[in-house]
This record gives sequence, C-alpha cells and structure tokens, in this order.
Amino acid sequence: GELLVVHGTRNELQVYDPQGSLLRTAAGFSGPRDLAWNGSELVFNAGSFLYALAAGSLPRIVGSGSATRLDARDGVVYATGSSGLSRLTPGGTLQLLFSQPGFVEPSGVAARADGALSVASLTTDRVLTVSQAGQVIASYAGINTLSGVAVDAQDNVYAVSDSGRQIVRIAPDGVQSTVFASGSMFDMLAFDASG
Repeated sequence: GELLVVHGTRNELQVYDPQGSLLRTAAGFSGPRDLAWNGSELVFNAGSFLYALAAGSLPRIVGSGSATRLDARDGVVYATGSSGLSRLTPGGTLQLLFSQPGFVEPSGVAARADGALSVASLTTDRVLTVSQAGQVIASYAGINTLSGVAVDAQDNVYAVSDSGRQIVRIAPDGVQSTVFASGSMFDMLAFDASG
C-alpha cells in the first residue's frame, strides 16, 4: 500500500511507499483537512472540493462542497460541514442527509457496519447516531468539545474530547467510560480494517 501524508500548512500531499520512499507530490491544494478510504481510493477534502487519489495516480476532483470531516464505508463517502451531514453522490455533489436545529458545527463522522452514522458536534457536546434516512437513533451528551469520532467493529463509539483531552468510549447501551486521558491535545481518531 501507499501512505498519503497531508501537509495542510504547505497545501500539498505526499505519497510514500511502505519503505518510506517518496513516490510523488501533489501541490496547490487549499488547506487539505481530512481523508477517508472508500474501498478503492483515498478521498480527501481541500478548499471547496473533494479529491480522490488512486494508487499510482495524481489526485482528481470527484466532488464539490464544503466538508470538514470525512468517513467512508462500502464505497460511500460521508462528510460533515456547516450545514450538517452529507453523502457524496456518484455525480460528485454533497447530498444533505441530516441537519438539526441546534446541532451545529458537526466535527466528526464515523460509519457503522449497519449503515448508521455517528456524528459529533463541537459546540453542543453531543454525539448523535443517525440512520441512512436521516433519523436520530441515539443521542449521547456530556462529552466536552468534541473534535472527532470513530466506531469499532462492535459499534462502540469513541469520541475525542479536546477540552478534556481524553478519548471516551460510548457502549451500544449508552454507558460512557474514559479510555485514555493525557495532557496532550487529541484531534482525530480512526480504526484500521480489523476494527
């Protein structure tokens, strides 16, 4: 596999082989922020565009729209933005899937095996689990200043709490526990393919 490194402050991407040799560089992107694997390509957001990067190629535009965080499952890319939670359509646009008054600044999204999506909100200190139809399945509150979210193979939700500088696990029954706490600042998290 190839390793994609995003240099947001340099507005470029670098691709390395597993031994650490630089394979190629792509520059000129306006603030790349996040990336997700859709099953065949890495998808990343920069400025108001979504790009895809296949092995051995340079990035190509696959969509447009403002997105802050990305996740993908079964070939579908999901994105959060100021308007809510969206999915990237085959035509390259972001289709709004979920928006709720008061649930502002979605700061992370993670797709579950059953198709539901967990969404974190930076300003409301809540994680919502939302169906593909845009219905709220569950709501978890009391986690300070959320900046990221991931879901493991057992559908436990893991949330990054910036102000608490901790990672919190939310079990499927809603029980919350601190998994890790540190003086360091956490930003995002993800699980590998084994969950």
